[in-house]
Amino acid sequence: MRWTMPCPCCGARGIARAMLQTSDLCWTVDFQCDRVTCGHTYRTELTMLPAAPVQRVERRDTLSLFDDLPPGGGALLGE
Repeated sequence: MRWTMPCPCCGARGIARAMLQTSDLCWTVDFQCDRVTCGHTYRTELTMLPAAPVQRVERRDTLSLFDDLPPGGGALLGE
């Protein structure tokens, strides 16, 4: 999988060619335009911002999915 970003000059696909980690949460990424007639190279900075962690969701009981089956409805499930 290639990491791409539109070229700021012509809008064609720019492909990430080099990546350098500058700190724990920051990277410098060099891109090159895929259009031969443009060939523009450009540098971007990627910074991750720490946020609150995603809260864990309580697991549902999967048996509750079958609570509304009519009597004898379990026969369809091989019971």
